[in-house]
Amino acid sequence: MPVAQNTEASEPFKPLEVAVYVPQELLGMVHVIAEVQHDRPSSAIIMPNGTVELIFFLERNQPERFYLGDDSPSDRAQRNESALLCSVANRPQIVAGRSLHAIFAMMAPAAAMSVFGIPASELANRSVAPSQLGIDVRSLEDLLRSLPSFALRARAI
Repeated sequence: MPVAQNTEASEPFKPLEVAVYVPQELLGMVHVIAEVQHDRPSSAIIMPNGTVELIFFLERNQPERFYLGDDSPSDRAQRNESALLCSVANRPQIVAGRSLHAIFAMMAPAAAMSVFGIPASELANRSVAPSQLGIDVRSLEDLLRSLPSFALRARAI
């Protein structure tokens, strides 16, 4: 998960703190489940890694910007979704905001078909709300927000 971060000019560079869980029972399908929490204004460029990602923004403090290379201009504005499904084939993700608390699962492209019933190619270089694809993740979203620790949230995913 290569990440380059740039905080506001007046703030010193500080790497994002990331909690990571590698689900051994899902090896080959789910590479990693991770949670990032950052309470200072910052931006990051997340380099492509060929995975499909399911992302939940846990505190409804949506990033000011979150988009991929082929997202439409309207997707480059502030996002209203609290969950996103995306796949990065060859373009970086751009994320910026006043703060961020998100948990995400990085999966093999085959997971898009087996878990969500859609080919990963439909997500290439795009980020979309799961609801736009007919996928309802609201109950998982509610559960993740109610759990008190990363370990419990990672196991729930």
